[in-house]
Amino acid sequence: EDLLAHLPQIDWQGVHRLADRIAGTAAVDEFDSVVTALFDWLDARVRSGAAAGEGVGRLAPYAEVWEKVADAVREAEALNLDKRPLVLSIFADLASAVRAARS
Repeated sequence: EDLLAHLPQIDWQGVHRLADRIAGTAAVDEFDSVVTALFDWLDARVRSGAAAGEGVGRLAPYAEVWEKVADAVREAEALNLDKRPLVLSIFADLASAVRAARS
């Protein structure tokens, strides 16, 4: 949650620690919890933006990153890929979405 709260700034050391902690085969539940937290965070951004009357243009980056993350998670799980690069990529994409939504 702390990593998400500071977006678009990224604490890369913190993201690397998180990725190391949730990437192993024994950490399936932890990975699922983080993915759920990411989607909850995105949901909250969209809901609060909609409630504040923000237009589709400002909310679209969140929807786009939602789909991208969902696809990447499905692919990583289906192909049993290393989740470390996935976590790094997700945070980079989230930061880009926040920047785009603010502009």
